[in-house]
Amino acid sequence: MAHSKNNSSVLNKNLLILHLTVFIWGFTGILGALISVNAVQLVWYRVLIATISLFFYFKFGKKALQITRQNFLKLFFTGGLVGGHWILFFASIKLSTVPVTLVCLSSMTLFTAILEPIFNKTRISKLEIIAGLLIITGIILIFKFETQYTKGIIAGLLSALFASIFSIINSKQVKQIEPAVISFYELIGAFFWATIYLFSQADSTRLCF
Repeated sequence: MAHSKNNSSVLNKNLLILHLTVFIWGFTGILGALISVNAVQLVWYRVLIATISLFFYFKFGKKALQITRQNFLKLFFTGGLVGGHWILFFASIKLSTVPVTLVCLSSMTLFTAILEPIFNKTRISKLEIIAGLLIITGIILIFKFETQYTKGIIAGLLSALFASIFSIINSKQVKQIEPAVISFYELIGAFFWATIYLFSQADSTRLCF
């Protein structure tokens, strides 16, 4: 009886996390659609605020931030993928709609099912491939009837690809480094690469200050 209650409690907790995750993704998308700045500027501000917040979290929590130079470089360059993922995510929203972007993002399942075995040298999961193909079928149907969103769909799919790659990389890193530390150094990388991109553009010196 106690075992059954424990299972029920775990299930309810997982369902709550699932609903909360869906809400956060949806709400983030809505905010991205409403904010007037372009996708790169939006991500620049986002990662700047997140990096500063995490820095104070470590400073006042007196938590260690030390990692090896090799791990720093891995996380720093992975941050480029994180930044690219968010830029493409918000670009997809602005080029299409929030629902279209979120559907495209679900293709991460297929990308992960294909790429994870390549990175980790394991067998491909047929079940995940089937699930991913069903998602892609849904995207194709959207693409068929919503051809005006072609650029948004492409951006959404690339965003999902980037998310899949950095998630696979992080699944290895998390075995050695705390998740919060991983996030901090990846955000630094994302901020750096987003800044480089902005300053390579003609009007990049104006970050809406």
